[in-house]
Amino acid sequence: MVRAGLAGLLILLLGLAPGLSLRAQEATPAPSGGEAASASMVIIVIDLQRILREALAVQGLQEQVGTAREAFQAEIRQREEELRQRDQELARERPTLAPEVYAERRQALAEELTSLQQTVQERRKQLDQAMAEGMRQVQAALLPIIQSLAEERTADIVLSKTSVVLVRPELEITDAALERLNAVLPAVTVMPSN
Repeated sequence: MVRAGLAGLLILLLGLAPGLSLRAQEATPAPSGGEAASASMVIIVIDLQRILREALAVQGLQEQVGTAREAFQAEIRQREEELRQRDQELARERPTLAPEVYAERRQALAEELTSLQQTVQERRKQLDQAMAEGMRQVQAALLPIIQSLAEERTADIVLSKTSVVLVRPELEITDAALERLNAVLPAVTVMPSN
């Protein structure tokens, strides 16, 4: 029996084969040439959401991005407070300033605020990209692990647990995949160390 390649491993059967039993004990029909075939389909199940929640690399990634986000937010709060104080100071000085001087200073504050808003957007985008890149690294490490587990169990199909209502514990590979992922990729580094 020829096993399906990597692309065939991660098939979700949501509604595609309603009669397919998770027990996978039915024999395949006999070929038309008269030869009897008695191979049964082997199905295994993995909880990808749990792995992407509990993997050490993902937890570390969330911590990296969270720490960077907190530092960034503290920096932004400080810059906002400085702008607010300068705005209040300008308001107090307004009666003593010539209208064109006041307008110039007000314009300079407005430009600084616009620059700060652009910085906020760029940083958020960088943090989102860092998180996405880290998750891509985790998923890239996880796929060969799933393939290896499928080959070891001679599985024909790997289902996501989200598409399964009930599964026998011996058909689930989540714990083994999580253990191997933690061993192969205990951490990812996506944030620059500055």
